[in-house]
Amino acid sequence: MKEIEIGYLTENPAPEYAKAIRAAKTKRALVKAIEPYRKVAEDALESARLFSDADFNDFKRDIIKASKIMPAKWVDEFNRRFGAVAMPMKLVFSTLVADQFKAPWGAAFIRCEEEGWPMLNTQTK
Repeated sequence: MKEIEIGYLTENPAPEYAKAIRAAKTKRALVKAIEPYRKVAEDALESARLFSDADFNDFKRDIIKASKIMPAKWVDEFNRRFGAVAMPMKLVFSTLVADQFKAPWGAAFIRCEEEGWPMLNTQTK
């Protein structure tokens, strides 16, 4: 699959991204599944590349549990270990911006790129 293209009217790729990472059967397949989403999931790609085989096996087991109601302690541990892959920051933030301003997802993503991801840059100017 080629890298996703993002225009002002591009729909949110989160559902397809979620399907792709859940379908991966190996660590290598997971990295390959994330690569087309590099623009929105740089942190996920970096994290997935660092997974050991045991990490990947844990991720596959736990990503299924993550869609269920789990204890807060479990959720915290899942997010610490796998949050970057399950919920890439730019993908999550651009989704929140699009929802907040009732804007097309692509427009929200492009605007965040233009502004330098203000929510992600916590340093004061």
